[in-house]
Amino acid sequence: MYRRPKKLALNRLRQIEWARDRTLSRAGHVLLPLCWLCTVISACSSEAVTPSGSAGNGAQIAGGGSAAAAGRGNAGIGSAVGGGGASPAGGGAGPEVAGASGSGASPTGGFAGQGSSGAAGAAAGSTAQGGSAGAENDLAAAAVLDHYQLLDPCQASYKAVATPGDVCPQDTAVKNQAIPLQFAGDAAVTYNVTLHVRGIMEGYWYSGGVLDSANMTFYTGGVPTVGGYSSACKNKTSELPFALPAEITPSDNCWNGFNMFALTVSSPKQHYYLNYTAKKDNDRPPHAVYPSDYTVTIPIQGQAKLQFYVVGSDEHECYNVNQLTNGVNTTPSPYIGEFVQFDVTRVTRAQQ
Repeated sequence: MYRRPKKLALNRLRQIEWARDRTLSRAGHVLLPLCWLCTVISACSSEAVTPSGSAGNGAQIAGGGSAAAAGRGNAGIGSAVGGGGASPAGGGAGPEVAGASGSGASPTGGFAGQGSSGAAGAAAGSTAQGGSAGAENDLAAAAVLDHYQLLDPCQASYKAVATPGDVCPQDTAVKNQAIPLQFAGDAAVTYNVTLHVRGIMEGYWYSGGVLDSANMTFYTGGVPTVGGYSSACKNKTSELPFALPAEITPSDNCWNGFNMFALTVSSPKQHYYLNYTAKKDNDRPPHAVYPSDYTVTIPIQGQAKLQFYVVGSDEHECYNVNQLTNGVNTTPSPYIGEFVQFDVTRVTRAQQ
């Protein structure tokens, strides 16, 4: 039998090993770039990309617009949907954008959902909440009038009797009153202030203004009057302990002894009377007090000066002795004298 020389066989073996090594080397040149590319793709897909205006920064708590969380993917799935920023206070929901699939081991695969509308929702929510806060601030502007009581008491030592039309003596300090108040708020804003007015007062005559037809008691503008009855002129304006503004001074400077209840507002400049009556008893109003309960709205500019006036002119008044007014607490109760309370029920800003 023929036998190949041993040296020849060894050379053949070396050729085979060299060919094998060459093949593996070529394969390595191909596989290495592929592995590098896979590494890049894996790294890219594992990073959450937050688009412009994205809700990736978390919830917009202050504005009420809940921002979408950055795309969170399950490991091996990586699919994330970035929900639009839902704003319960008025913001529109942002569009939803499906996240890209992440690599198998990436816990944060997927793109964050576009949250620009969520940001808009947050802004709208902030505006809505700001509106609520603004309403509270507007009410605060009129706080000086809320639950304010204008009191005109009988003399403390007087023993009240339940005789209709009876009168009580008054102390000098209260029979004529001028009480300044300061309205708050923004001086650049005019507020429409709704007042609930309740009390028990005498009636007075006024002319030259406008009577509120809804309640037939609240009177805007004009002046007090004795109705041309010279016999009813008991006192003169000059006898009052303070200067009276011209707009609420009777044209003949006469007072008939009944109580005038008035409010003046510096801006927009106007004055109001709280106790109009058309009733007559010969040359003056009847000796009586009347319960009042009505609602009116008046404009008041921020930082305006308010002034309440009670002018009785003489030393006595008709008075309440046993009537109570729902929602009004006085000391004493029932109140012995005359009174009126103001409650602020609504404040809005006038159109500029």
